[in-house]
This record gives sequence, C-alpha cells and structure tokens, in this order.
Amino acid sequence: MKEYPMPGGVPVSHGNLNGEDLDSIFGFIEAYVVCPKTIKKPFLPYRDQNDTLIFPTGEFIGVYYSEELKYARDLGYTVIPISGYLFEKMESPFRDFVSQLFQNRVEAKKKGNDALSYVYMLIMNTLYGRFGINPKSTITVICSKERYFDLIWHSDLIFGDRLSETYNIISYHINTEKSTDYWVPPKNVAVQLAAAITVSARIYMYPFISREDCYYTDTDSVVLGHQLPSDVISSSDLGKFKLEDEIKMGYFLAPKSYGYYNIEGQFIFKFKGPAKNQIQPSFFEQLYLDPNREILFQAEFPFRVNKHTLNIFKKDSFVKVGIKLGNKRFFSTVSNNTWVTNSLSDLPLKDEDKTKLIRFWEEFYQYYLSKKEPQRGTNYKASNSGLYKEEVFSLLESKKGKLTEDELCDLQITIEDKTMNFDEELIYSSTKNIIKLLIAKELECARDYLRKWGFEADDMELLSEFGQYTLEALIVHVLAIVFNPNDSQVMVRVATLVEHLEKIVHLQAKLFKCRRSKLDFSSLKAMEDGENQRKKKIS
Repeated sequence: MKEYPMPGGVPVSHGNLNGEDLDSIFGFIEAYVVCPKTIKKPFLPYRDQNDTLIFPTGEFIGVYYSEELKYARDLGYTVIPISGYLFEKMESPFRDFVSQLFQNRVEAKKKGNDALSYVYMLIMNTLYGRFGINPKSTITVICSKERYFDLIWHSDLIFGDRLSETYNIISYHINTEKSTDYWVPPKNVAVQLAAAITVSARIYMYPFISREDCYYTDTDSVVLGHQLPSDVISSSDLGKFKLEDEIKMGYFLAPKSYGYYNIEGQFIFKFKGPAKNQIQPSFFEQLYLDPNREILFQAEFPFRVNKHTLNIFKKDSFVKVGIKLGNKRFFSTVSNNTWVTNSLSDLPLKDEDKTKLIRFWEEFYQYYLSKKEPQRGTNYKASNSGLYKEEVFSLLESKKGKLTEDELCDLQITIEDKTMNFDEELIYSSTKNIIKLLIAKELECARDYLRKWGFEADDMELLSEFGQYTLEALIVHVLAIVFNPNDSQVMVRVATLVEHLEKIVHLQAKLFKCRRSKLDFSSLKAMEDGENQRKKKIS
C-alpha cells in the first residue's frame, strides 16, 4: 500500500489492445493466459464455473491488473492482452498516511497502550478493503405490515417474519436490480485501488509462497523450513516480516487448521469451529493419519440468535469436527500415509472464451497484416526484407480460408524454400516485433528460446542445423496454420506456436542437410516415402 504505484486519473476504455506491448500498459486488462505445467505453484487466480477461486495451469481468459500480468509473464506464463481499462500510474496516495499510522502504533506499543495499538492496526488493515467494499449490502428492519408487504414486493428479500399483530421483521439487500434504489453509487469506493493493493501484496508474497520449503501460508504470513534472509525480517520496519515463532514440529492440515510445538515446547494451534477450546495435540495427529476422519465433541453455544424472532439463547449440542476443504482442495496419499503433492490438471478453456479468443485472433491477424503491409517505394524492392515480406504476404493472401492438409503442406514447403532465398538477419528485423509479442522471449533469437524447453538430444542436434534467425522466418508459416485450421474445433492458442515450431524444425533441418549434400527436395521426399513404406511393413 505504501511502496507500490497505484492506478489514478480517469480510466480509458480500450476495446482492442491488438499490437500493444504489455510493458507499456497500466490498468486492468482482459487477457488470454496460458500457465505451463512446469509452474508447480501457479500465480494467477481464476474463478471457475462454480464461482470457486483457484490457481490453475492451462489456458483461460480473465481480467487482471497489468502488473500481475507482467509478473506472471516473467514467471513463464504466456500473456496476450485483449481489452481493458487503462489508468495513469501514480504514487501511492497512502504513503504518508500509512507511515504515520505505523509510527503511532509503534509509539503506543512502547507505552504499553495495547488498546490504542490495536486500533491503529485495524485502521491500517481495513483501509484498502474499505475502498473495495461491495455496494450490495444487507438491511434488517422492524416495520409495519404495510411497509413489510411493500418491501417483499419491491426488494431483494432475504427473509421476513411476523413479530406481533403490529410489527414484522424483514431482511433484504440494497443496491441490487430488484430494489427500488437500484445502484446508488457509493461515494467513498475506488475498487481499482483495493484491487491494485491486493495484487501488489500477492506479488510481494509469491517468492516466499512458491518456495519448496513453504508448508503453510495465510494472507501475510508463511511457515518455512529454512530461515529468511535477515534483510527481509524486522519487527519495526513496515513491509518486512516479523519472526513470530520457531517451530520444532507441527501439523498444517488446512487453512486456519494447524497445530505445532515451538522450540520452547509450547503447543500452539489454530482451528475454526465451536469445539476449538477442546482441541488437543492428538486431534491434529489423528487427522494427519486420516484426513477424512470426523471426531465427535460436545460443544456449548452461549450466544445463539434467532433472526426471525430476535430471541437470544444458549444451546449445548454434539458436533462432528474435521477438516473442511471445500471443492478446490483435496488430499492425496500413498500407501504409507505420506501426503504428497498432486499433479496439476490443465484448466479447459470455456466455450465463451473460445469464441472470444477466435474473434480476437481474427482481428489481430487483420491488424498485423495492415501494419506489415509492404510500403512501396523507390528503394523497397532493393532489400531482401522487402522482397521476402512481399512474397510471403502475397502467398498468405492467396491462401485464405480453410486449407486441406495437402494444401498446408504445400504452403509449408513454399515458405520454407522462400526462407532460404533471403538474408536471415533482414528477415528477423522485419518480424522481430511480432515474434516478441507472441512468445515474449527475452533471448536474442527463437533458436535459443526453444533450447530452453529441454528438448531431447536429437532435437537439440536438429536445432544446431539452423542459422541464428531461420526460426523467426518460420513463424510466418506457423501463423498460416494458426489462422487457417483444418478442423473447425481447433482452438487458436499462442502456446502451440512452440509446438508447431518443434515439428517444423525437423523438416527444415533435413532440407539444409540435403542442400549441403546437393540433394533436392524430391530426393528427400523419395527417401521419406521409402522410410514410411519400411515402417508399414514392420508394423
């Protein structure tokens, strides 16, 4: 809240962010995202069809703060901006205010004024949330029969009941479509600030949460197997970690459900529920051995409220206590009851997102062609770059629509042959912007980028057959496949660019070898046909 920049000014809507560099964008962006399975602890959240917030791998479309998209990209995500609201980048308006609150809290602690210290802490902790408060709120009133029936008819009803001949009680939502005061804009809400602060906190916490020795995390805390560097620990510096305890042994079973022994032998635990005062160390041990187990406790409920009658009463009852994981966490064990990490399943793209993404790529393709359309001039034909662009775009223009496999194969061969006729570096100069946009690579060339994917030895050998910039030229061929799929159900995915390149490099490398051996493509084709025939006989 104090250190990170905040979105300010009047937001500007952008319905199409085609061609925009992610680093130049600041605001809230609808983006197409691909999280590879190599990221064991995904960073970007996503709300699924059950309205459950998860952190998935796979491909999805969501609205995110631009700074978290940049951070995700640096982690290995593929990020393609689609649309969004752009803001001005401004210094945090809370810098001085938060610093003063923190200093006041430190002074209150020194004086032993715990109550005042607690008040300062509450103000700091609730400040940003107040800016993002949901305008939809609940009202409960005791009213006359006439008012009661009017609210039932015109409000978003939660419940209602009769208290007496004269009075009724009713609870309802305001600021909803059904209420007569639909959408009364709150005067002290700036949801962009609350969202930006939440994201900034997640960015700050992720390096610690993603550690292999992170056993538990909750909001602003982590339980780690090894010590943190001293420069990030301080009980008096705002924004640094405070060492709360040193753990000898513990059980961290679920959110707010853990127990541990510290190095002084004390047992510390956190558990939600009516029987929390009866929890013993053995409770966590039993649930660790059998996470589905439920233990029966007799619990006292000293303050129960009947909202319909407004009666307050005490109640004793038996309750079953266990670990409640909801629908986004599950256990996985092996035969010796050791808990293990589950492999992540890719999130399938929603149908509505597929439609949106196809429309985006169609618009992007047209945008790219318009931007890259050759500018005819006196010196245009003189450069290999200009000649190459003219030939390739002319070829793509003639191949619009659905292509058969044979047509795609012919297109591939034609573009590959054209690639060898022109200077590689000039070709790269004319295509580097689209390459960087599509695969967000930071290396000098695509060949080095592909090497990072950990191919097999044979594939690495094939990559060595290419010149430094040959693969950049092949992107044009990949674009032809992406924008002209044979199967109408084929999904356009930026992540498939690398997969296509991996397949294409094999043929391209063979072509280079054949040229050095003074073999033409027909000779190579004959060799491949013979090899295929031998495989058929063997099978």
